[in-house]
Amino acid sequence: MEHAVFPDHTDELIRGLQDAGIRAVFAHGVPGETEYWNRDSQLTYSNNDVRRVKERYFSSRDQLLTYGLAIRGPEFSHWDTTVKEIELAQELDAICSMHAGFGSWGSVDRSISQLYEAGLLSPRVNIVHGNTMGMDEYKMLADSGASLSVTPEVEMMMGHGYPATGYFLEHGGTPTLGVDVVTSTGGDMFSQMKFALQTERSRANEQLLQQGEMPGELNLQSSQVLRFATSAGAQALGLEQKVGTLTPGKEADLIMIRTTDLNMFPVHDPIGAVVQFANPSNVDTVFVAGRLVKREGKLLHVDLDAIRHTAMQSKEYLLSQYRMSDAERIAFS
Repeated sequence: MEHAVFPDHTDELIRGLQDAGIRAVFAHGVPGETEYWNRDSQLTYSNNDVRRVKERYFSSRDQLLTYGLAIRGPEFSHWDTTVKEIELAQELDAICSMHAGFGSWGSVDRSISQLYEAGLLSPRVNIVHGNTMGMDEYKMLADSGASLSVTPEVEMMMGHGYPATGYFLEHGGTPTLGVDVVTSTGGDMFSQMKFALQTERSRANEQLLQQGEMPGELNLQSSQVLRFATSAGAQALGLEQKVGTLTPGKEADLIMIRTTDLNMFPVHDPIGAVVQFANPSNVDTVFVAGRLVKREGKLLHVDLDAIRHTAMQSKEYLLSQYRMSDAERIAFS
């Protein structure tokens, strides 16, 4: 999922996703620099720009990219703004994703119960994090069909609270997995599967230890986590009719993993091997909608040297700006 926060980023972000040839949801963020992440902010989308983007790039459902909205939600914008933006997503028939219910805000604000009581939760709503919500709020999410995206690695680092994997499962939901802050955490789903599996096991084991019991049977299985990363994710994004399972009639998004690599060989439990041992270097072949994009561990149709050169230029430019004095920055701008 990608999102843009400034109007002039939008077209280029979409172009980047198109050039990459991947399947993705472009989640359109609210443009703006000032008064952005605060509960009094009524900054919202330009009606003209939202419709321009939807009509220009997402007029057809028969494509790799899908349109969505990445709103700030009630913990980072005014309540009236949140209501307006969720209603806009409904009007556009788009996924609406927001960060909510985590850290010290989760238990105090009870944002999910507010959304539930206002009738704003639906299968089109995606909540990210949700670590410290009330137990009844996990059930509200599950009952409404809204999805919960756990981003376990960054949540453990940033003090969001224990990933809500088990809490949501215990109240009838199926969590999905995401990646947040890829400048600080692993950007691959293999890492997130491991974090989700072991942090939830750690949480459950710690509860038993506090009761004076020695943990025995593990409470979360690799097969469940693999589902979080595949079919549950597809359903949360409204793509379950296209991808998520190997089913006749769906589009062929396939990742094929080498089982002869030493960290994988010999494979006895394929699901356990994928979730607990595999990493991106084990990916041999990838198809996106039936198109071969990676073979024998090498990307096809991509000039990696050119990409590395551009990335290095960007890094050097950003670091040069960071090193400039305040006076130089003012003069430069």
